[in-house]
Amino acid sequence: MIFSEIILTSQYGGGDFHSSIENDFRSRQREIFFKLDKTLFLGLVDAQRLDERHTRYRLFTASQGQDNSEKVIEIFCSLFSDYSFRFEAQSEITAKTFVKKTISYGSDVNDLLNEVGINTALGIPHHDEFWNEFLVTKGNSTLSSSSYLYGQDFQEELSRIKAHPTSDPLDKKVIHYVFESGENLEAIEVLIDRLFTARRIQSRRVAVFESKSSSANRALINNLESLCSLSTGGTVLVKFPELIGQGELLFGDSNELLLAKMASLFQVYRDKVQFIFSIPNERFSETLSDYFPHDKFVQFRTNQLTKQEATYYLQVKAKEDGVETIDSLLSMLSGTQNSYSGKELLEIYQEWSFLREVNTAYPEYQKYFERALFTKKQTSVISAHEQLQSLIGLTETKKLVLQSINLLKFQALRKKQGIASESPNRHMVFTGNPGTGKTTVAHLFADILREEGILSKGLLIDGARANLVGRYVGQTAPLVKAAFQRAKGSVLFIDEAYSFVDEVGGYGSEAIATIVEEMENHREDTVVIFAGYKDPMKRFIESNEGLRSRIGFTIDFPDYDSHELMQIMLLNLQWKGYRITPKTEEFLQKFFKKIKMDKTSGNARLVRNLIEKAEFRMSNRLISKNPNERDIKTLMTMKKEDFIEETERLMRENSSSERQIGFKKS
Repeated sequence: MIFSEIILTSQYGGGDFHSSIENDFRSRQREIFFKLDKTLFLGLVDAQRLDERHTRYRLFTASQGQDNSEKVIEIFCSLFSDYSFRFEAQSEITAKTFVKKTISYGSDVNDLLNEVGINTALGIPHHDEFWNEFLVTKGNSTLSSSSYLYGQDFQEELSRIKAHPTSDPLDKKVIHYVFESGENLEAIEVLIDRLFTARRIQSRRVAVFESKSSSANRALINNLESLCSLSTGGTVLVKFPELIGQGELLFGDSNELLLAKMASLFQVYRDKVQFIFSIPNERFSETLSDYFPHDKFVQFRTNQLTKQEATYYLQVKAKEDGVETIDSLLSMLSGTQNSYSGKELLEIYQEWSFLREVNTAYPEYQKYFERALFTKKQTSVISAHEQLQSLIGLTETKKLVLQSINLLKFQALRKKQGIASESPNRHMVFTGNPGTGKTTVAHLFADILREEGILSKGLLIDGARANLVGRYVGQTAPLVKAAFQRAKGSVLFIDEAYSFVDEVGGYGSEAIATIVEEMENHREDTVVIFAGYKDPMKRFIESNEGLRSRIGFTIDFPDYDSHELMQIMLLNLQWKGYRITPKTEEFLQKFFKKIKMDKTSGNARLVRNLIEKAEFRMSNRLISKNPNERDIKTLMTMKKEDFIEETERLMRENSSSERQIGFKKS
């Protein structure tokens, strides 16, 4: 829905005509409404007398379809033919501004607003807790710093949009977007401005859904359809908070319900509304794909910039803000850190801008803020190497990982000294059951290579089969090449790699051949890690001679033993603010000794699932108690009874999976 303000000036020789026009509009709202095919036209809201013969009128309109301001003006002029009207200007406004301007028009207008769902959506109590809106400024597509932050993929999409405008936004299906690692609002404004200029969307208005509490979640769920309907022709920006990107969603909690509701409404409004999802991290993109299994999004990730690239970005951003001298800003990049995420650079720039403003307006306070900044800079950060060493168990695995890193460091040192030698095969295979830490170690491995200067960016790029294998002839090779381009300076992580060895007629073999070719082309700046179950991975590697010859390391991830699972349990409980009684710990230790780890058990995932189920049982147990019995100790302590139901179920499943099916001898 498009909300607009139209400004007209008129010339008339009569006397007191303002009130007559306004009263006429009030009495004829419904007639005007139907004349415009149920497009709201809430006419004369503001009239300003310029001189004895001239008056300026401000008309506020809401259109459910395309902008029809010309028709609105035509009807306005026909209703008041005694006046000579001249069009001055038109501008888009927000829905909240529209309602604020028209709310005093009386009950008949309010009835019309209800009929088209405007009052229904905007009359929600405390809607600022989960819904806001803004207008994208015209001409924002020239902001180079935000485009640069999201790299080549973002620049290419802007070029595609410019090259393929549409004559009618309703003619084509809408392409939807995902921004990872926290949205850069400037980059989103650049994108929306380009979409509007190319007529892919009708409105510059952006509705922002950002839940900040469970109660706000529930209010948003109840009113989500009305708000999506209100955004027809425009953009909905859904900002998923950092909190729900930290772990798996619990079925039935407010975050899960919101995501499920959003996925449902997406199917209804996907061709009417431009959706942009801002997700907290790469891990949450997997959660998003679970709820949108058949939908494809154009996804942008903030680059991991080298120090040189970060310097250039800050220079461009400061120049856009009209600042030339930025030595104090660039000094904030000093130190041992070799690369920066987009989020880190935005925080640095915002902090520097604040300090600069303080120094200009209140220089006597500057020392207080500089001290705080110094303290923040001195805060110790655990290195990726230390995080790897702190992982529970995996003794031999960690040893092999560190040995492979040492070899890569050794070769890099030789190269730096000018010693000619063939580059080692950096690519690796991780084998093991689910939940044994393959993805976690891959993340840390990438971080360590960045910290050591072996890889320039050190990101972990997802190389799932769905992202690399096309559905039609000729699609697969470009997908693989694009994945390697994204992974330049980083690690390409291909989980369940054996799935590429597919049935006759599939394109898995083409994907493998292209992967082998790209591994060779990018051997100096990209590391590929293949991961999956041990035996299938062995068959996968043997399926291609070129693949086998390019694997430098094969590292196995064994199942955790009972003692390690108990350590993981205690650590996870500590992170979540819980503790257990000695009897409960003894009970869980026995359970971990009995249960057999295999492909279905989940290892560390089993521990997380146990805690989630126990939390559910614990909440039901305590909510039924007297409020006076819910002290802080009680709310933090999990008991044996909270774990019994789930452990018994897991033991039954574990036992049944070990039984063999056969014939009994007579």
